[in-house]
Amino acid sequence: MSIRTILMPFATTQNAQERLAGALEVAKYFDAHLEVMHAQVGAGQLLPSENRLISRSLYQKIDQMVNEYIEESISESKEVFNRLCDDHRVKVSEPVLGETTALWHDIFRYRAEVVSEHGKVSDLIVIPKPSNGKTSVSFEAAIKHSARPVLLMPRKQSHFNPQTIMIAWNGDAAAARAVHASLPILKKAKEVVIVSSERSLVDKPDQYALATYLKAHDVQVSNSVLDTNKRETPKALLDFAQTLPADLIMLAHSHTAT
Repeated sequence: MSIRTILMPFATTQNAQERLAGALEVAKYFDAHLEVMHAQVGAGQLLPSENRLISRSLYQKIDQMVNEYIEESISESKEVFNRLCDDHRVKVSEPVLGETTALWHDIFRYRAEVVSEHGKVSDLIVIPKPSNGKTSVSFEAAIKHSARPVLLMPRKQSHFNPQTIMIAWNGDAAAARAVHASLPILKKAKEVVIVSSERSLVDKPDQYALATYLKAHDVQVSNSVLDTNKRETPKALLDFAQTLPADLIMLAHSHTAT
């Protein structure tokens, strides 16, 4: 699998410059095309006609205020996008094979709908880490409805070149799909470490079978068994990743487990 098209949903302006710069660097890493989807909702979506308990004149004032705010947000954000494309030497155009390109789209729909629909026709979805520590609607839509790999990035990360990658492996189908989708990144890494918890070693295929598979794709790996030591597995994985230290953690999600 090769990464040719990348989707990034965009709504709020918080850390906009760092988030856009990070997404552009991901596109440059793959020589891919980046689609930034600036999703906005108007007063008509915020206050559907059947739910309005306000006068027509008040609604019109609210509608005007919302539209003015949206126009200002669109103008400022698109200006930042165009400037960053120049700074990062990314062509603003339709996809060109072998070149890094990017386009900005203003869409008046809910973000979840945009991610669910356009994510299905993208190779990768870049989602900034939510500022409040909770999962965002973009992340939920990408994970549950796009059927595409998702790259969760820190909001202030403005570069992308992972050299050390940790694979959290438990042998299930979701993990296998995630590894296959990650091959373009794994092949570029200098160090790849496969990590399994002690209790998942009995699950087949085990991490050693995965190592054999990856070596067939010219990915050299090392293996490690995680001693959870009465810790929750996610916490133990994060602790281990910090000791490497890992630039990227590759893991899988299913509706029943992560």
